[in-house]
Amino acid sequence: MLGRALYILQRILSFPHAAIVYDRFHIKKLMLDAMDEVRRAEQGTRSCRSREAGRKLLMIPARKATASQRERTEALCQQYPKTGRAYCMVQMIDDIYCSRDVMSAAELLRRLMSWMAHSRLDPMKRAAHSLKKHADGILAYFRSLSTNAFAEGMNSLIQTAKRKARGFRTFEGFRTSIFLVAGRLQFQCPAPYPLEPQQTFRGSG
Repeated sequence: MLGRALYILQRILSFPHAAIVYDRFHIKKLMLDAMDEVRRAEQGTRSCRSREAGRKLLMIPARKATASQRERTEALCQQYPKTGRAYCMVQMIDDIYCSRDVMSAAELLRRLMSWMAHSRLDPMKRAAHSLKKHADGILAYFRSLSTNAFAEGMNSLIQTAKRKARGFRTFEGFRTSIFLVAGRLQFQCPAPYPLEPQQTFRGSG
């Protein structure tokens, strides 16, 4: 929390006219974590860790699920109604990000927060409080349609290179690795065995 507060303060001082845009990935993760907490509480300590618990199944967006996956999800939601309600709330986030303008998104977000706040599911109520607190940053996406997805992808490449190398002793080595994995550098290596020019032979006659 302190790091985030310092980040916001630095943003205000350095870029007073800039707006904070919360990435869709982090909003979806907040909802998925809350839903999984509901699932674990409803299924119990033993059942929630089994393969039939449906943890990964519930993370699949309804629009991308196959017919078989949709059937299994519906059966799971009927068996665990609290988890089913939380799942429907998570799917509504995808509906919000399909909105064409900020007014439509704001109305759907308001409905979702009201539903979650009155759901009698503590994890979802806490998530609703976070959504309400950061609603301006969430809706800012629909005004600018910009995210930090590119920066997140770049950071993922850098961190992967760092883990593969088990760390770097110097910053120069770390910087060189960043250029290699993310700089899109093109190297033209000389051929070890250069080809000799073709010789043409003329027949005698």
